[in-house]
Amino acid sequence: MSDSQPTSVGPNSVTEQLLSLYGLGATSWTDDIAQSDTDRLLAALLLELREESLLEVQAQSGDDYHENDVGESAQTAEYYADTVTLDGDGERVDLGFIAESIDLRFDDDIAVAFKQSDQSNRTITYTSGVSPIASIPASTRYVWLSRADSAESDPTVQLEAWS
Repeated sequence: MSDSQPTSVGPNSVTEQLLSLYGLGATSWTDDIAQSDTDRLLAALLLELREESLLEVQAQSGDDYHENDVGESAQTAEYYADTVTLDGDGERVDLGFIAESIDLRFDDDIAVAFKQSDQSNRTITYTSGVSPIASIPASTRYVWLSRADSAESDPTVQLEAWS
């Protein structure tokens, strides 16, 4: 049997030829043995649903896509930092991306919401004695900050967020 004929196993199998259409095919027996056909077929199916190939996804992602030391894809992290002085009705802060973690540092009592704060059960009041608060898990683009009723002055808040 020649190398150009499809086989049932190995880097020249029908499965590998199908996966190569999406940039996921094994190029050697070692690759074929080390990689899960099921995982790669699922990835190909997901790419097909998006009408893309792995090579197109990598090209479109540009600098945001890279492979780390263990060969897994990773996105570039995003970061936001600002200092806000709260007076009056409060402020909605647009982070510019969906934050996964938020840090707060403040000098007087504040009220924080991670969804629009028009309902009292969405607001969390923090006293100045607990500042700083690190690694608040979140999944939000906006943070609503306002002066708590118990605040003695207009608080200054340092806000940091990461994705």
